Amino acid sequence: MATNKTTTASSRICKHMNEDHALSLYAIVQSTLNRSKISGGTTTTNIKNCNMTSIDLDEMKISYVTCNEQDGTCSRPQESIIAFDPPLKSLGEARSRLVQMHHECLAPRFSWLITEPICQTILLSMSGLGYAHYFVDIPQVLQQDAMISSIIGSDRGSKWGDSIEYAVKVSWMFGVFAHLAEAVYVAYICKMCLKMSYRNVISWFIMVTLVGYPMTSKVLQFRNVQQREGGSGANFSTKKKQ
Repeated sequence: MATNKTTTASSRICKHMNEDHALSLYAIVQSTLNRSKISGGTTTTNIKNCNMTSIDLDEMKISYVTCNEQDGTCSRPQESIIAFDPPLKSLGEARSRLVQMHHECLAPRFSWLITEPICQTILLSMSGLGYAHYFVDIPQVLQQDAMISSIIGSDRGSKWGDSIEYAVKVSWMFGVFAHLAEAVYVAYICKMCLKMSYRNVISWFIMVTLVGYPMTSKVLQFRNVQQREGGSGANFSTKKKQ
């Protein structure tokens, strides 16, 4: 049975998290729901109104609603129960454990490069362009290919080869610089707006550099949640205990 002191501490933690750290609660709920997906992908519904309702040494409970992305209809309030493994020794340990969970849930999953089709497509496309740009002599390939030469002629093959080679070079360079520009922007948001750890900032930078907007959109979703729900987001990781 919970003592008055424990109940007071639980209420204080819940109040603080609900008022100042909506992004953390959102990320924890989203991560919990994603782990329940067999495909390993991300949820296709918007999670809103996350509120920590209770916390003890063994678990915490967060209520939320899910809304359809197309028609905007929302479900009735649901509850996610997140067990602490190992259990907390005291509620004084809750802050450090919540900080740890926050950073873990905001970290990108490199498995997304395999489990998400759009990431697969972009990664394979960029890899193919890079290989063609650095290792393939396209004009020579077209000239030496007997079938292509018989259709378009050897002279045209050389001209077409030069045009294709230029197009591949431009596409490759544009993709690289576009992804790098996105990655710098995302790194800024992660560190300055979302207050992520340096490890997470570097991980998001790498992911955006590899596939671009599919990863950028995930970070923008975190920022949108922070702006919509209010609070200081990840700032509790450095906030002094009161």
